[in-house]
Amino acid sequence: MKSIHCGPFVPILVLGRAALILAAVAGGGALIAAPPPASPDPAFRAGLADGLNVSSVASLALQGDGKLLIAGSLKGGPDLPNPSLARLLADGRFDPAFNPPGDPMSVRAVTGLRDGRILIAGSFRITDGVNARTNRARLLADGSLDASFDAGPGPAAAHLLELDDGRILVAGTSVSTSEGVKSAIVRLHEDGRLDEEYATTPVEGQVTAIAKGIGGELYLLGTFYEPVFPVRPKLILRLREDGSLDPSFQEPDFLVGSRAMVSTPEGGVIVSSSDGMGPSGDVEIAVIRLHRDGTRDPEYRPRVLGRVTFILPDGGVPNPPSIQCMVGQPDGRLLIAGKFDRVNGIRRNNVARLNPDGSLDTTFDPGVGPVSSGDPISYLVTSALLARNGGIYLAGPFSRYNGQALAGLVRLQGDPLPRMESRRGEAGQVVAVWIGSPGESVEFLLSPDLLSWTPWTTATNETGIVAVPLPSTGVGFLRGWTR
Repeated sequence: MKSIHCGPFVPILVLGRAALILAAVAGGGALIAAPPPASPDPAFRAGLADGLNVSSVASLALQGDGKLLIAGSLKGGPDLPNPSLARLLADGRFDPAFNPPGDPMSVRAVTGLRDGRILIAGSFRITDGVNARTNRARLLADGSLDASFDAGPGPAAAHLLELDDGRILVAGTSVSTSEGVKSAIVRLHEDGRLDEEYATTPVEGQVTAIAKGIGGELYLLGTFYEPVFPVRPKLILRLREDGSLDPSFQEPDFLVGSRAMVSTPEGGVIVSSSDGMGPSGDVEIAVIRLHRDGTRDPEYRPRVLGRVTFILPDGGVPNPPSIQCMVGQPDGRLLIAGKFDRVNGIRRNNVARLNPDGSLDTTFDPGVGPVSSGDPISYLVTSALLARNGGIYLAGPFSRYNGQALAGLVRLQGDPLPRMESRRGEAGQVVAVWIGSPGESVEFLLSPDLLSWTPWTTATNETGIVAVPLPSTGVGFLRGWTR
């Protein structure tokens, strides 16, 4: 039986002899009004029934079944087995079926693997009474330790990425030992063994963000030192699939204080860069789109500002305004979050969304946004994640969101999903773009009169977006269904 979702009609598109109306239709044929984007999702109330207090979230991850993994500093009632790792159900309640080891640990990164198991990294030593794991471990779906994964002792880590072949990238800070330098990034086999063929020249320094490129290459953001870079530290690198440095990517010389990064469909990346405080007390935070060769896109120039509210006696600024996290959406828009108050001259408190050209998306208005009770120093949003329904999870040490008592973790409404848009393809043809949830199957049908419908094509939505070329001649209508 087909599951039919709602979405908005888009304007009639006329190109030569082709006129098409694109729509995603509700079961009864009606269009359902959706809450405005950036408003809190009332169906998600993290911890309100369980006494959850999220003081600091280092990492968020979604599992294939839609459950949310959170890692950081958590407080809760007796049902919270570990104060550093928890799993939430779709409505925000604790998942009672998830019971990770109770050993004290600091989990800095968590990711849900495709087979349902869970990988964690950080600074910890956990045991199930028989097996012990240090800083890197794999858990079964119920949270118990997976004895078949043994990465051995390794330095603390803060970033994880599962590759298409099942191997794992683990990134953090390099460590010098009597045996030499342990690289800031390593690749592990599925059973946890170190892949000796990856990054044979160690990457020295600290990784603050990672992003996978469209060709399998890996971007690293952070601070990276000699002997690989004898002149000055580099702030961004690109590694080939084998972990070797890609010299064709030239690091720009204008990055300062970069904390967040996402890859782009064109093969480049978008990064943040914070300048020092100006005479007015503002810090300008640049959002920079880099081409594949490392050069800057001159047409992409959002202007993000944050006012310094606290200065130390010596003139220092603790936790100056910056962008702490970015989330790229399938439609090309970009969520930014951290500590700022204006975007392109318009008030936006700590959360905003940019259009693909860098302009402010005015339909995404968080209002007062995340605020803290009396804390002028902390970054109020430290983690963000795209939800399966098009919404956005935000986490950080905030106590309220837009006037509501939503502490530490909130899910914001996104744009109604699924929806369809019309665009021009590279050859100038008309393309229908379906924006929905990864993993769904989408059937497209054509009609000359809105009465009789003929199947056009079926596609699996792998990434959240599906592009379908349309007939070049004739007049008709297109409809999309999910099932």
